Amino acid sequence: MKIISPYRSGSSVGDRVTRAALIVLLAMGIGFSEFCNAGHVAGQRTEPVYGAGPSTQIVSLFFEYFAKRPEAEGVGFLVPERSTKHAGGIRASNQYLFGRTGRPLTEQEKARNKFEIYLGRVPVGFVTSPAVTLPPLTSADIEKIYSGEVPNWSGLGGPDAPVVLVGREKTEAVLLVLSKYFPSLIDADYHQTFKRDHAVVNFLSSPAGRYAIGYGAVSNFDGLNVVELQGPALGVNVGLVVDKRNLNDPLVEAVERYADSEEWRYRIESEGYFSADNAERSP
Repeated sequence: MKIISPYRSGSSVGDRVTRAALIVLLAMGIGFSEFCNAGHVAGQRTEPVYGAGPSTQIVSLFFEYFAKRPEAEGVGFLVPERSTKHAGGIRASNQYLFGRTGRPLTEQEKARNKFEIYLGRVPVGFVTSPAVTLPPLTSADIEKIYSGEVPNWSGLGGPDAPVVLVGREKTEAVLLVLSKYFPSLIDADYHQTFKRDHAVVNFLSSPAGRYAIGYGAVSNFDGLNVVELQGPALGVNVGLVVDKRNLNDPLVEAVERYADSEEWRYRIESEGYFSADNAERSP
């Protein structure tokens, strides 16, 4: 990509368009590096993909590979790291082809003329502070912890210390997913409740959370003990939200095909994510 000074005189129309686009992006809080990462060149169309933070890495990875395909010729994709949240992704689909989601759409959200394209699953699970080391647990063990049946970690082979329960708000995607497998999470008697993974990490890293257990996106739990579970791998489906008026757009159709391809499945699993659980996707 040719880098053009905004102050250079005698530039071409294409250069002036590029500068104008950069100024707009800067006004929106998007840095020059992100603009370059969109693959923008003069005369190329740029598709921004705003939305939820949890899907940022998966969506970026997807468009990194999709942009190399013939169907994407002449299009650059901008996936800002700055989150505008799940709701922001839905709003973005009113203006652009794609927004990015942080969880599956609800029936109410789908009723707003929206559909989703799952790209993958963010692994989720349970985590304890470094002071709590546990053997592999079963689903029954997790239920005992959150129902209060096991009030001390020694009951599951851990330290002789009381269990401290950390929960999430009932609208959080991770709780909605995990509660399908562990119903006791919904009405557990939590000692602390947080909105975001980093708040869980901060608490479990503090003296007050020394003997706590929480849950969230596994990739966000560096430095803590991720609980090994016996059973299926758990994850939250994330991806793209599209307005149905764009259902037959050639680029949308190409993105759907690639999202369902074996090549993409291989790519995402090789990066340590789970492939999408399309059984949850509405027709």
